[in-house]
Amino acid sequence: MSNGNGSRSMAFRDLEIGDVVLIRLPRHRPHGFEQEVVRPGVIVGVPTMLGTPRFPVLVIAPFTTDRTATWSQRNSLLYPRLHSGSGNLSADSVCLLDQVRAIDISRITRRWGRLSSSEFAPIQDGLMRMFGLATAD
Repeated sequence: MSNGNGSRSMAFRDLEIGDVVLIRLPRHRPHGFEQEVVRPGVIVGVPTMLGTPRFPVLVIAPFTTDRTATWSQRNSLLYPRLHSGSGNLSADSVCLLDQVRAIDISRITRRWGRLSSSEFAPIQDGLMRMFGLATAD
């Protein structure tokens, strides 16, 4: 499958929940608060686990390296922190659970690595609570 710029995109079978990937997020007009441009993200949903989707999409949560912001320090459930090296991330990063979205698989430019189950656990816990699928302790 071509991603529109001549290179080949990843295949569904190559990607799993917990994979850290490099993604190309579009710019928005008018500009809002959605994450944009090229950045790492983590796959948090694979529609093919439930059936055959209409379109080749995956559900991702993007990362940012804006680690010193107080918004992330005050909201650790919504913004889990990962250390450099986790899933081959090149810098300490914050997972932006408030930016979870479906993206076309062609927006994934490469797979960097995979989070261990202990690294992915805070992300999974935050998502479960955010979607009302788990209760707070």
